[in-house]
Amino acid sequence: MEKLLTIGQFEWYRNKILGKTAEDKTVVHVCMTGCRAYGSAAVKSALEEEVTKHPLSDDVEIRSTGCHGFCA
Repeated sequence: MEKLLTIGQFEWYRNKILGKTAEDKTVVHVCMTGCRAYGSAAVKSALEEEVTKHPLSDDVEIRSTGCHGFCA
């Protein structure tokens, strides 16, 4: 992938990624940076297990993310 050098290129790339996300799919974002110290990895694993146990893979996606900034 080439470097994104302008805001326009960044917006194009963002829209490209968002275009791949189904509008009717629920996406759960789980912080996997600082929140790991508070057990976010276990939370993510539990969520993934529930999605698998109750065949929801077509409806729910669990994503690892960076900091959401909610701690403050």
